[in-house]
Amino acid sequence: MDVTSIQSTALTGLLSSSSLTTGTASRSSSSGWGSAAVYQPSSTSTNTYQKNNYSHLGGQSYTPVNLQAAGWSMNLTAMSLAASAASQRESDERSEVINSAVEALNAGDNAKARGIAQGMLDENGQDASAAHIIGRTYMEERDYEQAEAYFARAATLAPSSERFASDLVTARLLQESDSDVLDETKRMLRDPSRQIEGIRVLGYLADRSPENGEAHRLLGDALMGQGMAAGAVKSYENALLVGDEITIANLVDRFQEIVDLAPNIGVGHALLGEALQKQGKYDEALVEMQRAAELAPENQTYQKRVASVYGDMGYEAIENRHADDAMRYFEEGAAIDPTSTDLKAGLSRAHLEKSKWWLARGLEDKAFNELSAAKMNAPSNDERLTKDLASAFNTLGDHYRQDGRLDWAISSYRRAHDLDSTSFTYRSKLAQAYDARGTEYFDTADYENAEYNYQQASDLFPGSESYAAHLQSAQDAQPE
Repeated sequence: MDVTSIQSTALTGLLSSSSLTTGTASRSSSSGWGSAAVYQPSSTSTNTYQKNNYSHLGGQSYTPVNLQAAGWSMNLTAMSLAASAASQRESDERSEVINSAVEALNAGDNAKARGIAQGMLDENGQDASAAHIIGRTYMEERDYEQAEAYFARAATLAPSSERFASDLVTARLLQESDSDVLDETKRMLRDPSRQIEGIRVLGYLADRSPENGEAHRLLGDALMGQGMAAGAVKSYENALLVGDEITIANLVDRFQEIVDLAPNIGVGHALLGEALQKQGKYDEALVEMQRAAELAPENQTYQKRVASVYGDMGYEAIENRHADDAMRYFEEGAAIDPTSTDLKAGLSRAHLEKSKWWLARGLEDKAFNELSAAKMNAPSNDERLTKDLASAFNTLGDHYRQDGRLDWAISSYRRAHDLDSTSFTYRSKLAQAYDARGTEYFDTADYENAEYNYQQASDLFPGSESYAAHLQSAQDAQPE
């Protein structure tokens, strides 16, 4: 089967993969990708070639009867058919010890695995398996020099083991720079006999340098070439998360190939859509994400992804001072994903920008309505947006004050103060507006309303003698 056939078969298999059709293999972002952002070898299918268990030993489970096939230095076929029961017990016991070390390694308890394997090595210095397990623990800890030493010992004790020799090469290679590792890995991947080795190296490199988008991309391509679509998609997602412009451009080309190869599978359109979104090509991204959502309507991740594209379109519209378009995009997105605080914040900012537009044209009331809508949509935990809204209400209050519309000025200053009660400026302006409004009522002999406004000013600054005197004068002017 050629590579294209393998990839087509693998992609078709995605249709039955729950991790890709339910959104459970999604990624973390405010737009709802879910969890998992940076490549974690212990959670992806690439571990078949890296560290999840010892099934990499010739594809066999790690038991005594399979050690020879795996390249270990045990000649089981040479065992005498008349082996004693004691020898069999020793073999079984050794198998149990090895399995316990492997279980500890799989569980991430490197110290325990190393301790068990070291005990085996102390008992039998010719135990290649124990040396190899110790080497693996050091690989997990990225101590490649120590790993090299133990892999070299294992390879010497079991010279027929291709895996031991391969791990020795990997440990040595990983002591080089990322760029050197990538160059050598590319050569490995071009050699059919070394592709699995190349995948293993890329897995370690992506784990060591999770910000290396090119490592994730190459790993994705290599896994897809092996028909391991789920692991490939995971690696592609990581590449999208951390890749630079060149990596993203390469991913766009790759994902277009996948879409052309399997046009009726949602994940291909989703990957292409996200890559285009990263490039800022939002119209094209929207088409791909909508197609992904159509092909997998039960996948909430794809739905949220569509909403996130609308969000990016909204923010782009704000940058271009097209507030009306921005509001429309954010509303479209919020209709799909009403729980998104990013979309709510975007809609709030769109109303904020529209209020500035109205205010620049002297239409304070329209500006006030837009600011009120912005305040209503603003997430409570967005401190920057909250301060921006407070500032805008304060500016609007200044305009009302200059126009002599004190009631509207008070409403604006009040909202500014409510949004940012730590601001002395907002509190001062609100108190001054209440005091001025109280004086207007006092001058028309409406002492009751004068008292109310003076009381508000005095409450904002309890220590102010001026506000206290005004309040007292309004109270004294009222008949008993």
